[in-house]
Amino acid sequence: MLVRARLHSTRNRGTGEIRGSPGTDPEALYVISMGKNAQGVWQAVSAQSERGGF
Repeated sequence: MLVRARLHSTRNRGTGEIRGSPGTDPEALYVISMGKNAQGVWQAVSAQSERGGF
């Protein structure tokens, strides 16, 4: 499953630092692998993300 999302600024709770979107293309690409568990329910098996989109 591929998910494409828009990012905005984020705040680091520990330092209070505010970080803006990456460059002029504020998108992120999420790749999520799904699998069925023993009960037949779909669940996320692994997830990866990359800032900057496609």
